[in-house]
Amino acid sequence: MAETHRLQIGSLRSDVKLTLHTYHAARIWTGRQKSDAKHSILGLSGFCAYVNRMHRGAAQDDPYSDWWLV
Repeated sequence: MAETHRLQIGSLRSDVKLTLHTYHAARIWTGRQKSDAKHSILGLSGFCAYVNRMHRGAAQDDPYSDWWLV
């Protein structure tokens, strides 16, 4: 008997784990919230989100995304 396989087509899924071993590494990853005395600092996770957004825009021929990536 022939086996039937169902293909699940869609976005790629993966399980990503990140272990930060020091306080300073955690601060770099998360950044800093804005307070009355200090400005906010963008963390590495936020930076990756911005760059990913620009990369997707450049892939769709968005001239502003191209300009930011250059």
